[in-house]
Amino acid sequence: MIGQNGSPGLVSGPPSEKPQIAKLSAQMYAHLPFEQTPCEFGGLIHHNYPSQDYDDLMSVTDAVIAKYSIDPAKLFVTGGSGGGVLTAWIVGTTDRFAAAMVQKPVINWTSFVLTGDMTNFFYRYWFPGPPWEHQEQYWARSPLSRVGNVKTPTAVLSGE
Repeated sequence: MIGQNGSPGLVSGPPSEKPQIAKLSAQMYAHLPFEQTPCEFGGLIHHNYPSQDYDDLMSVTDAVIAKYSIDPAKLFVTGGSGGGVLTAWIVGTTDRFAAAMVQKPVINWTSFVLTGDMTNFFYRYWFPGPPWEHQEQYWARSPLSRVGNVKTPTAVLSGE
């Protein structure tokens, strides 16, 4: 199982501090928390998220499979918030995972930026400008643009 979150602090630390991970570990699941330091993450998303973080995650997954007794036919991916964006991106890009759980994702960057609580921040730091001036970049980075490619059984958890 690959777990991702928008906040690295939510997936790091010993399993005993993360009850959901401890439960999966007790059931013999291998958990690969995928995180980057805030500086690395900030550098990746500056006008470029998701992108090479997907490549990083696939490379790490390949390395773990090669090193340990992991059945590549039983891979599961999940993530919330920023990890939900990446999980949605993953299932729209590859069918290597047996199942996925997308939690609290941004599926369409245009609607998120225009209805979120930090519009000026998002389009200033995560995009080259507002959606009405750069719609092609917003769509190219929206997981919704890849929905036609999804073959992985995927549950989506969202809320208000």
